[in-house]
Amino acid sequence: MTNATRFLICTDLYPDTDTRERGHQTHAVKDLVESAIQGGMMVVGVLRFNQVISKEIRLKIGISYVGNVKIIDIPIFGYRTRFLSFLSKLFVRKYLPASQYDSVISHMSMSYYRANKILPLNTKRHYLVVHQGDFFQKTLKLSIENNDGVFARSDSIKRKLLDRFGNIEVKGVVYSGIDDKLIEAGRSRNLFDGRYLCSKSKVVKLIFCGALLPLKNVDKIIESLPILHERGVSASLMIVGDGPDLKKLKSLVCNLALGDCVFFTGWRRKEEVFDFLKDSCIYIMPSKPETLGLAYLEAMAMGCLVIGHVGEGIDGIVVDGFNGYLVGAADAVDIANKISRFLSLSDVDKMHVLKRSFEAVSGCTNTKAGLNYFSSFK
Repeated sequence: MTNATRFLICTDLYPDTDTRERGHQTHAVKDLVESAIQGGMMVVGVLRFNQVISKEIRLKIGISYVGNVKIIDIPIFGYRTRFLSFLSKLFVRKYLPASQYDSVISHMSMSYYRANKILPLNTKRHYLVVHQGDFFQKTLKLSIENNDGVFARSDSIKRKLLDRFGNIEVKGVVYSGIDDKLIEAGRSRNLFDGRYLCSKSKVVKLIFCGALLPLKNVDKIIESLPILHERGVSASLMIVGDGPDLKKLKSLVCNLALGDCVFFTGWRRKEEVFDFLKDSCIYIMPSKPETLGLAYLEAMAMGCLVIGHVGEGIDGIVVDGFNGYLVGAADAVDIANKISRFLSLSDVDKMHVLKRSFEAVSGCTNTKAGLNYFSSFK
């Protein structure tokens, strides 16, 4: 019987705490790693490279823990790909002996590039997991050409890799999942209640949840409302979240005289967001670019119809017209057309779309995502 492979996860996307609060870093990779560990994966630790000089000087070095997972923080003296690797190697020797791990999984090409320069990897396997942000990095091409296996964080990222680099082999997709309990709760209640039996005489409750950033195209969702109203559709929009676009979006609502049907809640805790989703009909997030926002999956688990963007992270889980809708361009008319298309269905056909949506998200739990992650690198 052989010993289990000991994995080191290299990523700057791992948060400092278990707490999920406003402004904290995404927990997507953390949830994925923890689920894989529960599924039997031996993870010796998470390596984070901390660039000492960025917008502010920070010097984070040493070992800490997030939950039961060991975090090893190693400083980077320099900027991006130009750094003094010999200094970082001194800290690696102290805090991360090569004898502790067999394989390295690097999330994003910058972490992969730095790990290749700093870690003693002569006898180790080193895998690259590509995220959406990698397509804006020069290190992606360098990392693609030198690795023991390339993986993508979503089906759409896999397609983009093949389009850009031709005949490279993408060994798999290591997707994220949502809390298994959300699916269990969905099975135990009537997801397909009266909120979906939308008609022109009933207010159609639209919702967006997420950071208010330009790439989220929230302004286009707002601009779709007058189009819907002109078509005789009574629709409201709840915007849950905060961010740099808040002031601009509020101004847009005022200019379009939509103050009586667009509501800003600000940042809310996850439990509150779930309550909003349960009371909504259609979740809209036409983000571009987007890796795979878990908000889509959570909305599907809550029974919402989902509208996303063609070619982005949700494309592949949502199939346009089958279990949700995808806009080809994030513009107000396209968004309004997708909403109108759903509302034009009979109540029976609406139920079929929503049932297929729930069936799709049922395969995207943390447990299943963790087992997929583990098996991908065996």
